[in-house]
Amino acid sequence: MTERKLSARSLLDETAIHESGHAVVARALGVSVAQLTIAPEADTLGSVDFTATGADWIARAVESGIVMCAGREAARVLLAQAHNCGDDWDRERLAAIVDRLIAASPKTDKRKFRSRLLATMRSRARTLVREHSATIERVAHALLRQGHLSGAELDALIATQEGGL
Repeated sequence: MTERKLSARSLLDETAIHESGHAVVARALGVSVAQLTIAPEADTLGSVDFTATGADWIARAVESGIVMCAGREAARVLLAQAHNCGDDWDRERLAAIVDRLIAASPKTDKRKFRSRLLATMRSRARTLVREHSATIERVAHALLRQGHLSGAELDALIATQEGGL
């Protein structure tokens, strides 16, 4: 069966790509993913439950920041979408991560450091989205069919698409 082309015209398609971007990029970084869903809740259209696994809090914070950027980058790259599709919660969480990293930094120009840190995280997320775009689309299609994927189901889809990450 041929899967239909995903469209920026459908909010459900956008949400599936957005959440799949988070999940696939997380796994590409070695971050644990427990589950992902496109079932709306009170304040979100979908979510990914992940746990960064870096060696120290700084590594975990950077991994989390890249994962938080990946949803928006997936929508931009795969749907040619320039607006901020439902990622207010992501941006709030990213801001908290960056604030914590900045507070721990000895850098004197915090504003410049913030800008550089955000640009680096977004760039890394964009690169990973491009490298794994076919997998992100495959996961998005599975999310559209099922509404929810466990971490094990995500890993199985990744393994069949790319032979693992």
